[in-house]
Amino acid sequence: MDYIIVTINGNSMEPIYKSNMKVVLKQDVKDFCVGDVVVYCQENKMIIHRIIQVFDNKLAITKGDNNLYADKVIRVSKIIGKVIDTQSRNDKCAIARYSRFIAIIYERYGDAHVITHLTFLLFIRYLEVKFI
Repeated sequence: MDYIIVTINGNSMEPIYKSNMKVVLKQDVKDFCVGDVVVYCQENKMIIHRIIQVFDNKLAITKGDNNLYADKVIRVSKIIGKVIDTQSRNDKCAIARYSRFIAIIYERYGDAHVITHLTFLLFIRYLEVKFI
């Protein structure tokens, strides 16, 4: 397996992934699931967002944690890699567990539902208290 290091440029994945943070990508990943943070190319830019829906492992919908709306549908074949590590010293297991939970809530209720917003706000508050 090949691994590459990518530097985040932007705030769409804050507060977990901040601008200028380096992340390690695992390339040649074949299976993706809701909650995975992936990197893909769109209009000559690298986008780092979380998968919120997968369709037969051929199409996916992603969303930045700090964005209000989901991205357009992308082909899984366009994904360069999956984020597997960061340079931060955060409790990665807890973050992964909670972020997958949020992705499942988003998939079930959609981005406009009050449950989705409340869950996300509680998660952000948890991160602020624990890590910031």
